[in-house]
Amino acid sequence: MSAAVEQVRQKAWACFERMGLPSKRDEHWKYTDASRLHDVLEVADKPAPLDTQGLGMLDVDAYRVTFINGVLDVAQSQLPDGVSLGSWTDMDDHDALADLLMFDEDAPLSQGFEAYNAAKARDGVALCLADGCVLDKPLYVLHVANQSYAVRHGLMLGSGAQAQVVEHFMSVGSERALSNCVTAVVLKSGASLEHGRVQEEGHKQSHVARVDVRQCADSSYTFYGVELGGMVSRSDVLVDLAEAGASC
Repeated sequence: MSAAVEQVRQKAWACFERMGLPSKRDEHWKYTDASRLHDVLEVADKPAPLDTQGLGMLDVDAYRVTFINGVLDVAQSQLPDGVSLGSWTDMDDHDALADLLMFDEDAPLSQGFEAYNAAKARDGVALCLADGCVLDKPLYVLHVANQSYAVRHGLMLGSGAQAQVVEHFMSVGSERALSNCVTAVVLKSGASLEHGRVQEEGHKQSHVARVDVRQCADSSYTFYGVELGGMVSRSDVLVDLAEAGASC
């Protein structure tokens, strides 16, 4: 783990200790009972391996990235040329995605789940598409879990790049657990992203997610969200139309 990421973790943990989890006294959380998630917040010390065969994954012709309990399974992942894939925990100060994945306490609707995620996430996609790169089929990001985990993704599309990304969340556990997920997106000038999230976890798995999007000039972002399972499930999507011509 790089020194830059370790500093982010320390800062985020200090913020979490100060902020704690949101409560119904917080305006944006008054309809979500986060107190039910205190006892499942902590991520497992050692992620358990899982067999993904027969889980009912989406039947799509796509490039695939698989996470098991929040950790990338390289053997079950496939990406095309022109796509750079890494883990956010391996980034340094000079990485193009470094700022994107850092925790900002002053960001809109910043809260304790996000701070905990930045402090404890073991893995996550750091994905860069080169200028003008067009994926010929969707990128399917599969998450399978049977315990609590935190995962932190960053997607950066270069100028004129185009992609479709589908995140799919499933669980197989019989014990209560929590998926704590953050996805940060930056679209450079003229880039286009179709982003889908399918939450299909079991009745013992809760799900808290945040999607942050920053759009440069003339970029396009389309979001589809489907929530089919989970005991407690909440996904916040925040979009910053930072420059003229950006649309979502």
